[in-house]
Amino acid sequence: EHVKLLQHSNDQVKAQAAQCLAAHPIETVYPSVCELLGKAEKDPWLRHAATMALTSLVKKYPDLWKNLATESATVRLAGVVAA
Repeated sequence: EHVKLLQHSNDQVKAQAAQCLAAHPIETVYPSVCELLGKAEKDPWLRHAATMALTSLVKKYPDLWKNLATESATVRLAGVVAA
């Protein structure tokens, strides 16, 4: 359900969905969070919310750290913040 909201047309809805996922991380949303980070370069609020979601994901599922190496520069930067 939250994955659909990460693709909503309204950036505020996307940010709120990412904040919910930060509070309750689900491993299967990792690709969607990375995609959102890639599109959030110009919106600091959305980028922050997506970074918080990524932080929660890698803390709960440490195996996801290795996936960050193959992601875009924006996602890797969020990974540095998550560390």
